[in-house]
Amino acid sequence: MLSRPYFELSNRKFYYMFDPPHLLKRIRNNLFKHTFHFDNKTASWKTILDFFKGSDPRKVRIEKHTRPVSRGSMTLVCSN
Repeated sequence: MLSRPYFELSNRKFYYMFDPPHLLKRIRNNLFKHTFHFDNKTASWKTILDFFKGSDPRKVRIEKHTRPVSRGSMTLVCSN
């Protein structure tokens, strides 16, 4: 839990709101396009696919989510 779930700007409080499905989809879309480097390790979409290749297919039901499709990318719109 955040100890202070907001930030202040011009004497106004702005609260953080998280959308887990949206965050997961953004991570997926970024892994399709980029390789991430951290602590002398890498993470890429190939890392995810390699992990699931060794898993029991009866227990893992995400196959349709592991293939990029043109409609799969999410467009973010900011409204004021």
